[in-house]
Amino acid sequence: ICKRMKAAQAAGKLKREQQFVMQWEREGRLLQGIIDAFFEEDGRMILVDYKTDRGKSDEQFREAYAPQQEAYARAIEAATGIKVTEKILYALESGKEIYL
Repeated sequence: ICKRMKAAQAAGKLKREQQFVMQWEREGRLLQGIIDAFFEEDGRMILVDYKTDRGKSDEQFREAYAPQQEAYARAIEAATGIKVTEKILYALESGKEIYL
């Protein structure tokens, strides 16, 4: 993922630590947060979220963060009009990419 992000940065298509605020219809409330990173690649958006959790399996990461990643993807799509096609958690402890 590092190489892909580096290429996106060189092309001016990498965004980091982007704040967002959106209406979350399911909950009927306002949702706000900061997206670690996303970038455009071949006309689609790639979402990357860094995680510091320790001792979790890939499946535990997926279960814990799937709703958050869905919200981030919706915010990116609303802001850019470009579909998020990959959601990647980067587990800092193991240096592992976990795809949702």
